[in-house]
This record gives sequence, structure tokens and C-alpha cells, in this order.
Amino acid sequence: MRNERKITLEWKMARVLSVCLAIAVLSLSKQAVASWAGASPESSAPGPYATSTTEYKMRPQVDNDVLANTQTEIWGRVYWPTTLSKLSAKRPLLMFLHGNHGTCGSGSAPRNDSSCQYTNEGICPDGSVVTPNHEGYNYVAEHLASWGYIVVSINANRGITCGGGDSDDWGLVLARGRLILKHLQYWNQWTESGGAPAEFGNSDLFKGHVDLSEVGLMGHSRGGEGIRAALNLFRDAGSPWPARIPNLDIKALYEIGAVDGQSNRVLDAESVAWNQLLPLCDGDVSDLQGRLPFERMTKRLFSEKKSELRPSAKSLTMVWGANHNFFNTEWQSNDAWSCSGGKDHQPLFDKNNYFSLEQQSVALQSMTAFFRSHVGPERDSTLAKQFDPAYSLPSGLTVKTKIDRDYIAGLSLKDVVLVEDFTSPTGKNPAGPNNIANGIKIEHLDYAEPVIGEIEWEHPGEERLYQSNFKETGSGADLSGMSYLDFRVGRSYTEKDLGQIVDFSVQLVASDDMVSEAVSVSTYSRVQGPPNDNVELTQTVRIPVADFKGVNVKAIRGVRFVFNKTPKAKIRLAQIRFGTASGFSVQAPYYAPATYSTPSELVSMTGSAPRLTANWARFTPVQKSRYLKGRRAVEIAVQTAELFPVMDELPVLNIENRLFPIARYPGNGRTDVLIFSVPIEAFHELPKLGRAQVQYGLNTPSRIWDLPNFNKLAATDGN
Repeated sequence: MRNERKITLEWKMARVLSVCLAIAVLSLSKQAVASWAGASPESSAPGPYATSTTEYKMRPQVDNDVLANTQTEIWGRVYWPTTLSKLSAKRPLLMFLHGNHGTCGSGSAPRNDSSCQYTNEGICPDGSVVTPNHEGYNYVAEHLASWGYIVVSINANRGITCGGGDSDDWGLVLARGRLILKHLQYWNQWTESGGAPAEFGNSDLFKGHVDLSEVGLMGHSRGGEGIRAALNLFRDAGSPWPARIPNLDIKALYEIGAVDGQSNRVLDAESVAWNQLLPLCDGDVSDLQGRLPFERMTKRLFSEKKSELRPSAKSLTMVWGANHNFFNTEWQSNDAWSCSGGKDHQPLFDKNNYFSLEQQSVALQSMTAFFRSHVGPERDSTLAKQFDPAYSLPSGLTVKTKIDRDYIAGLSLKDVVLVEDFTSPTGKNPAGPNNIANGIKIEHLDYAEPVIGEIEWEHPGEERLYQSNFKETGSGADLSGMSYLDFRVGRSYTEKDLGQIVDFSVQLVASDDMVSEAVSVSTYSRVQGPPNDNVELTQTVRIPVADFKGVNVKAIRGVRFVFNKTPKAKIRLAQIRFGTASGFSVQAPYYAPATYSTPSELVSMTGSAPRLTANWARFTPVQKSRYLKGRRAVEIAVQTAELFPVMDELPVLNIENRLFPIARYPGNGRTDVLIFSVPIEAFHELPKLGRAQVQYGLNTPSRIWDLPNFNKLAATDGN
């Protein structure tokens, strides 16, 4: 246990500036820059408060509130303003949660975290140390504490990180959510009644000083879905947590490279401000599934016509050249083996190094702007402009890399007018009228996320256009109360022309079919990505309605896109709408429970990741599997010489496209073996012979180990 240490303001400023200045000395990008409506404020400067820090760590135990039948522990590192007792207002609370990683490591610079022994046994092998996964965000926790926040970074090593899931929670994301709520329960006690752990030196240190109605959560990878789990578990009808934490109101969620779909629940972020940072060189969660809550939440608004009870901004921040691991300084292995895109997509990290000051700088600035704009009595809503593509990014964020943004100001029907979501057959607007296409190819693709219109043209020209008509000729919508025309756009990936910026013109169409003066998309955004073919991403373009001259905005029936700039391209359009500028701050309390649907499960035996090999180790019948809620099972162990790395993507056994995601490492923490729990009924349904592999990821495998062909007869005889 570390003793409490005081961080002087001077030392703290030097530490933060070392991160920020690491990219400030690099040359500015020579790419063309759009002329946005204005600049969002810088967010790298430290705050006015000196900070203090220490850890608290309670005795490990089986706590059914967190995880049945498995020992977990309450362990966290805390940063807070040193002058806490002298501050007049209660302080908002931020809680961070790391993702899935090894829990024991050996060596240094880099440390090799290849063992999971601490997860199950609470000790590490000789010559190893407990991996301080939670300390990987100290650089930003300290920074936020200097702005008056109490910041807690949770250590989830015991029983959860690197642990085996079950048939309801195969990635232990629900367990992660319950661990967060358990910590919050203790913080409620410490602020209401005192009794803080002895490590703080004063049991009443936080009494009366913590505002649990102003809480923000940050989660990295499985921690990202874990913070969504905490939000939803707290809001469940009949949940025990509101009685335990009566004043809790979670205002904002910030996720980094999050997973999605690692339990039997669909977990979204309704009625809170939400941002997902997507590292575009992510080699762990390589399908960037953290974007899916954004797709579900916006679809719920546009297609299902459901407003949030507390409309709040949602955003994606897509960082070119960033890998998955280096936002956490303790994750010292580079996961992005295939990050390459020529001169236009350079990594933000040295492939031969074990950290990235550039990625730390991005995270520090982005998280600071997010939490300072959405959480706390001193929130500064202007900092939320960093996530709104109507405004240019601070120069400190774009010195070394490109950042694309997807955004919606708030999920409220009264704040949007939908033009097109491409859910109707090609050529038809969902409102009823026919759309117009001339000199282009267009197809509505309803299997995409989001549903898109794919548009392709071979030559530029004023006659090459697509016009989406949401009103019939002679009628129109009054858009005088709307601030922006918003649409999502992305180009289809082709590496040879990655450096080319796609440009085209946009006009509004009035009820009498008169059109406004044209504006160029490049004035408002740089449409250049995505930089790889892993995922077909989009970004949001926001054009002020006032910029469309020469048309009556009180009677608009359509939006026209004219492909008269870029010689040849293929793009994707999605969710064309008019919207307001609201959504910066979350104020009103939220009380209603969320609703859920069951996720669909897509399977694949293909993938572009490096292929390795593994072998069958043993097949063991189990009468009552604790990992399958007491059901009969066959446990299938596989072994590899290369080790199965501890990643945030799920390890999955794939036998002839039948997927089994309930996996664990053995109790001794070795990572060369994975044990999969297969329900006995599913085992009986398997073919006698078949292809088999271990893959990371349910949908698009990020890493693959080929197994010898599955032979059910040999497996049965072996038992």
C-alpha cells in the first residue's frame, strides 16, 4: 500500500505539460483545413487546485452484490483537491474503470503482463508484480482533480479482470457495472456519515464534500461497456441500488475503444451525455464495436420516434493512428500490428516503444473537455464544442493526427426534422415522396450500421445530383427554428486515394422547387476517411441553416447534393436531418427505468488477422457448470505455444460456425490454455467432424488460432 503523497501544483503542471507539449512541437498537418463556424476552446491547461492522492484497498471477499462464488475486492486510487475542506461547494465525482488485461507482470519498460494468477489466487508468480491496471489513467485523473473533481480509478483485478464469464455475462461487463455501483455505495457512506478507510488519514475527510448527484464515469474497453452496465443496472425496475445510493445521478459517460454485446443485455446510454473515443488503429476491438450504442440510440430517435427523457448529446471521436492500449500507461504492449495507411495515416506511437505521449495528450484534452462541460456545478458548456463538428478542434488535438467526429446534439423529436434515413426502398423517401437521382448510382443498404445510401459517381458535374424530398412539391417545412443541416457521410475505403478529400455541394430545395445558393462541404468538414477497411465509419457534417442563401427557410421540401467537385468517388450518406444547437448540458434528474432488447448474434469463420495454431487439450463432462448456471456441460480446453493474450475482445470457440463465448483461463493463471464451457445440448448438436478455431470476437475475428479438425467421436472416446 502506498502512503498518501501530496502533489504540488508546480509538479503537477510540469507533468501535464510534458504530455501536452509532446505533440505541440511537431509540425502541423499540411492537409486542407475547413473553415468551421468557430473554434472550440483548448482544454489542456491544468486547473487552479493542488491535488492529493492515495489508494484504498479492502479485504477480498465473495460479495454477491458484485459477483457470486468469486472473490473480488474494493480497490481504487483517488485524486482530490488538497484544499477539499475549504471549498464551499460539494465536489463532483468521476469514476474510471480499466478494461481486460493480465493481472500479473514481469520485467519493465515494457512489463510483460502474461499471467492471470492474481485474478483467482490473489498472488502473482515469483518474480512478478500485480499489474496496476487502474493506475494507467493517473495522468488525466490528476489533471481533472486540479479542476476540482474527486477522481477514483477502480482496480478490478481480483475475480473480474482476466476472469471467466458465464452464460449471462460472458465478458463480465455486468459484474464490472456492479463493482462500480459498490464503490459508489461506499462513497455515499463516506460523504453522508464518514468512515473513510484509514489510508486517507482522516475518516471524515470526504464527509459532506462529495456530490453524488453530479457523477461521471469513464470506461476503457470492457470498462466502457461496464460503465454502461452500471448506469442501466442502477435504473432497472426493482433495482436495489437506488436505495443504497439514494442521491446518485450519473450525468455523463466517456468510453475509450469500448466493447459491446458481452452480456445478455443491450446496454446503451440513454439520457446522459455520452462520447466514444474510437482508436482507428485498434488491434484489439478492431471492429470498433463501441460505435454501436450511437447507432442504436440515433436509430431509436429517427426510426422508432422515441425521444430521451433527458435529451443529451451523443458523439463519436475517431482518432487516426491511435491504438487500443496506449491510452492506459500500464498497458505496455502495442496491439496494432496492422496500422498502416501510408503518409496519410501515420501511427501515433512508435511501434518499437511501449507508450504514446501523443495518445495520452488526446485522452487528457478530450476527457477534460467532456467532463468539465457535463459534470459539476462549475461546468463550462463551451468546452462541449470539442465534440460538435460545427466547431473546429483545438490546435493541440490536431497537431499530430486527424480526428473525425460523429454527433447529435440531443435525442429529442422536437429538436430535429428528419429528411432521410434510407430505410425505404431505393428512390423513396421514408416520408412518402420520391427522391431524385441523376448521373449517379445510388442504393439504400439497410444491412449497414447505420442504414445508408451508397452513392457513386464517375465524373463531376452540376447535373450529377441526389435530392432527398421529405415533402411533396407545393408543401414545405418551416425550418426557421432549426440551427443546422446535419448529415452523416463517409467515403468508401480505397488505400490508393486515401489522401484525397471528397468534396461536393449542398443546396436546400423550397416548396416551389427553387433552390438555395450552393455551399461546399469542404467549408465545414474534411471528408477523407475512414483510413482503413475494418469498419465503414461516417462523420457528421453540420452546416448552419443561415448559410443557405436565396431561399425561404420557412418552406423547405428537400435537400440536394450536387457532385460537382471531386472527379470520382463513392460515399455513404446517413441520417440527413435538421437540428438545433441544444444538448450541451445535462441538468434535470433522471428517474425512469430503461428498456432493452436482445442482441442478434452474427457469426463468421473469416478474418484478416494473423493466424496462429492451437491444439485440443481435453474434453471434460461437467454435471453442474457454475459458468452455465448449473447446467450440464462439456468443458473443452485448448492450448497454444504462443499464449492466448488477455484482450478485451472475447475469446470464442468456433466449431463450424457455432460460437461458444464462455471462456476462462485455468485457475493457476496460465494464459497458454483456454477452457470453453459448452452446454451439453449444444455439444450433442455439433457435427461429427468439422472445422474449428479459437477467435477473438463474435462477429469479425481480430485474431485467430486454427485448431485441428473437430472430431466428436474422438472427443467422446477421450472421456
